[in-house]
Amino acid sequence: MIEAEAVVQRRPGGLWRLSTRTDVRRILVGIVAVPVLACRQGGGDAGPARVSDSSGVQIVTSPAPAWRDGVGWTIDATPTLEIGVESGEEPYQLNRVFDALRRPDGSVLVGNSGTGEIRVFDASGRFVRAIGRRGNGPGEFGEFSSVRINLAPDGSLVAYDNGNLRVHHFDSSGTYLRTVRIASTADGLRAFYQGLFADGTWLTLALQPELRNEPGVYLKSTQQLTRYGADGQPIASLRQVEGRTRFVHAFQSITHYPFVPFAAEPLARVAGDRLLIVPGGAPDVEQRDLDGKLLRRFRPAIDLVRTADVYPRYREASLATMDSAQRVQYEHFYGLPHPLPEFVPAFQGILVDDSANIWLERYRMPGETDARWEVISADGRWLGGVAAPDRVRLLQVGADFVLGRHLDSLGVERIRVHALRRPPRP
Repeated sequence: MIEAEAVVQRRPGGLWRLSTRTDVRRILVGIVAVPVLACRQGGGDAGPARVSDSSGVQIVTSPAPAWRDGVGWTIDATPTLEIGVESGEEPYQLNRVFDALRRPDGSVLVGNSGTGEIRVFDASGRFVRAIGRRGNGPGEFGEFSSVRINLAPDGSLVAYDNGNLRVHHFDSSGTYLRTVRIASTADGLRAFYQGLFADGTWLTLALQPELRNEPGVYLKSTQQLTRYGADGQPIASLRQVEGRTRFVHAFQSITHYPFVPFAAEPLARVAGDRLLIVPGGAPDVEQRDLDGKLLRRFRPAIDLVRTADVYPRYREASLATMDSAQRVQYEHFYGLPHPLPEFVPAFQGILVDDSANIWLERYRMPGETDARWEVISADGRWLGGVAAPDRVRLLQVGADFVLGRHLDSLGVERIRVHALRRPPRP
């Protein structure tokens, strides 16, 4: 632990308050002595969020969470359903799961990228069937595809085959319907499917990296968010954001391109007919319409941590996760005087639940397995924080459950469903 790190807190009006905290882990991820957290780190009534207008854009500023101590939401530590085994029948051995979802009937769809298929399990966790397979034909997933799934309003499935830059459609029973290839953007960039809007159009992401290879150079990149039609053709550019900066690192005849430590990854998520974006490291969420027009900004006054106060710990934690060969490279890389961002990013993940609440995953240090999520209501009020069960990466939040991928210390993957407790408002 670090004994009194400087912490900066964003206050209403765009100001930042410098204070101290004695436990940076508590600041970054809200670690407590029990696995379930009903949050706020303070006490008493937080007071109402403040709403203002700036050139037609509504700004909702929350000086503190709305939840009082002991009345927030919690996630049960023990799962109600678990799918996955270390050894046993093949359908239950999961490999490279990046996405999964629970349907209204309780059945679970798992994108098992290691075998290039969607595995269907009933509400009790029993394997039912597989949808698709590895390959390059209709309804198949490429060898290096990360299988991702969306549920359309009519119950049909929209599945992304990123290895082949295309989208597959299946009916609710898993019968193959059609495949649509994703065209390049108007600028000729490759577009990657990101999500499904309520009207059936798509959100895509195109990367435009800086193409240089001289050692010692920092490479900036731009991310273009574009709305596409269901025919795979671009409709409108929605937002351009700055991506994470890389460094051209040459050491012992090896050149690689690591990210600059603490460089913020832009976050984007579809929410019905709206697009949510966290464009940088600050706790600032944009809400845009289907044409990319900025409608609202949500600004929870979340504590930020100065990178200079935690970089030594970040470096040690990162090196501890590496093998000996990689460690040698990164020891040299971390020893260079990089231009670090001033603050640790606020968030590293974003989800939207069935009630349109926004869930934002707090940034975690390398090797940390416990996650904390801040919840913002559909109208932009900061409600408070929820701790996820240890080693569970949330993939879906329902009305009374969360679904996530559990990764144990041996690397065995499991899908778990946990009860979400939402106490009634007093």
